[in-house]
Amino acid sequence: MKNYRFMILLALIVINTGFTKAQTIQIDTTQISFENKLRPSIGAQVDPGKDELNKAWADYLNKNYKIKLKGFGLFSTKEILSAEDVTIAAVSDRRMNLYTRIISLAAGSEIKIFASYGYDIFIGSTNYPKEYQTLRGILSNFLLKYMNDYYSDGIKSISKEIKSLSKDKVKLLRSVDKNNKKILKMANEIAITNATIKSSTEETIKAVEKTAKLTNDKATLENDNASATVKVQLIDEKLIKLNDKFDQMKLKRSNLI
Repeated sequence: MKNYRFMILLALIVINTGFTKAQTIQIDTTQISFENKLRPSIGAQVDPGKDELNKAWADYLNKNYKIKLKGFGLFSTKEILSAEDVTIAAVSDRRMNLYTRIISLAAGSEIKIFASYGYDIFIGSTNYPKEYQTLRGILSNFLLKYMNDYYSDGIKSISKEIKSLSKDKVKLLRSVDKNNKKILKMANEIAITNATIKSSTEETIKAVEKTAKLTNDKATLENDNASATVKVQLIDEKLIKLNDKFDQMKLKRSNLI
């Protein structure tokens, strides 16, 4: 009986561990260095790049909370984006400063948000747990919607590219098949023509010229086929990568928290 209970407990641990690892978005309780001090923040690492995430987050805040992030420039963007002296009713009726830092990673980007009620009064999980959890929920809701759209658009784009490449592959293979039939026919004509060559008569000269042309045309088609075969191989390699990326995006979208 004890062994049976142990096996059930072990299975639950494995299932829960696998589920945690499978989650696409992991919202972290973290810290950030700001004004020479560590401040409580909320962060996550995601697949989209820095610039597109910056824009999406700014648009989200503006649309849903009438908050405009400052720090965007024509040629560069500040490391810390800010919205000072603003109110987010869901968080608190007090005015606050909201800060955002988005940086590029080797794959994707990292977003961190933090807020303060004034100088050195930063919202954290210990001093303002309700407000902190609400800010966490705002970031989570944004990422859930944004990443769902991001993966959905990516899936559509990849699907379209796979379809286009597959059509190109079919065209190339049909061309190779058509050329192979022509090559076989030319090879037979060359063999028949060569059999008629007996002496340096006028007919023989014409036969030689015909053989030369057929041989040249046959070589051209063979070169075309060789080139088409290489293209098909490259398409196959690209299709493997695209299908793998397609499957990963579908999995990540299905595992959004």
